[in-house]
Amino acid sequence: MKKGILFFTLIGFLFSCNDDDNSSEIELVGTWKLIEVLVGSGDGSGVFETVNSEKILEFQKDGIVTSNGRISAASVEANVSNRLRYSVTESVIFSDGFSSMKFEITDSFLIVDNLCTEPCQSKYAKVR
Repeated sequence: MKKGILFFTLIGFLFSCNDDDNSSEIELVGTWKLIEVLVGSGDGSGVFETVNSEKILEFQKDGIVTSNGRISAASVEANVSNRLRYSVTESVIFSDGFSSMKFEITDSFLIVDNLCTEPCQSKYAKVR
């Protein structure tokens, strides 16, 4: 009887363990390059389109994100310095005191909901 209890206890421990050691998760901290933008027409029919851009976002461990372009816009321009705060727990980049942009990592890509009148997003690939 004791062997049976020990056996089932060990089996229980084995099945209760998971292997999510974050090795398969993409970490937000690092440098991300703009690869696609989505600009909606308001009817939900927008699709991501590939762009040729040097725009990057760099997420630092201290909650600061910097960029060489406007983070809040679905612009491909890399001609202005930008520095904002972000929150991993809220999945937002704070644009100013009144607005923020949601972000998520999906299929190894960073998707940022830009501040636009109609739906628009920017898609980034991690470069380091």
